[in-house]
Amino acid sequence: MAQPLTNTVELIKSSSSHKLEELSEENTENNLEHDDLSVSASILIESNVVDCQYWEGEDSFSFHTWYEMGQAIGEGSFGSVHKCFQRQGEKDSSSTMGSSFVVKAVPDELYNEKEIKIMDLLDDCPNIVQVVDLFHDNDASFIVMEEMEGGDLFEKVSQNGAYSEKKAKVLFKTLLETIQFCHSRGIAHCDIKPENILLQSQEDDTTIKVADFGLAKPFRYPNGRKVPMHAMQGTFEYAAPEVWEVFAPDEEDKGYGERCDIWSCGVVLYYLLSGCLPFVGKDARDTIDQVSLGRFKFPRRQWNKVSYHAKFLIAQLLQVDPDDRCTLKEALSSPWFDGIEEQATREF
Repeated sequence: MAQPLTNTVELIKSSSSHKLEELSEENTENNLEHDDLSVSASILIESNVVDCQYWEGEDSFSFHTWYEMGQAIGEGSFGSVHKCFQRQGEKDSSSTMGSSFVVKAVPDELYNEKEIKIMDLLDDCPNIVQVVDLFHDNDASFIVMEEMEGGDLFEKVSQNGAYSEKKAKVLFKTLLETIQFCHSRGIAHCDIKPENILLQSQEDDTTIKVADFGLAKPFRYPNGRKVPMHAMQGTFEYAAPEVWEVFAPDEEDKGYGERCDIWSCGVVLYYLLSGCLPFVGKDARDTIDQVSLGRFKFPRRQWNKVSYHAKFLIAQLLQVDPDDRCTLKEALSSPWFDGIEEQATREF
């Protein structure tokens, strides 16, 4: 599983770290301007979360009063992710634990209020993880979300191997439609990867919800005018080539748009059908070079039984130039999805 980087310099020096966080100093001004955009343009909601309980301050409204923290199950952007249980009785009575949820614990200095506002803006999408409660306790914030009992896609493929095309079509179509929904609301996810694609249950490995909007950004004003993103962020095996251009010293920083998510979806589909990643270098720098050139292959051992239409779709999603990359609408119209409606009515 990908691990976090502390800064962009470490990315080049270390091949064991895989997470892009924030930013080179020269991009700070652009990012402040973009942060202002999300509020002043009213892209996000104006107040605290509407559809979940919001508690702050008093001990009776503390996360630990209402929930029991369980085992750590992963790392999200800016915070650790744990299982948690709703208390049904006295605080110290473990016999009265109720429903289980997932909580993202975020230190105050890393708390990103926009993540909550973005998730609220998108809460009518059935394939995005829902926020249940939000607490601000002392030095940390706790975002309580619904639990997806099937784990994440990375874990599923790592343990069970690549998906069949029949199952992959159902899952991937849902992913594309979910990202299309986000883009229709002017939001780019910016960190699409298997770890952020959660499965409904162990038995149902095609019903998914997208999680972790900690790096998500608004990219469009309500009047339709687009504003480029400048943050160098994401996870480098999945981040689009244009994301790296904000770091290249010999390139003019023009920013990038929401099509970075389309590239990441292409990497996810490659992984889904092969159990491998398309861009794996000797070290971080070599991987970045491969991404920048769009240099990948379909090795016969993993791909000899995968259809032409699946491989062609991946190639269209992984175009280096975002203007040449297929749109989400074009991807959803791929011949690879032909017959999926009839297929969905049958058991796998």
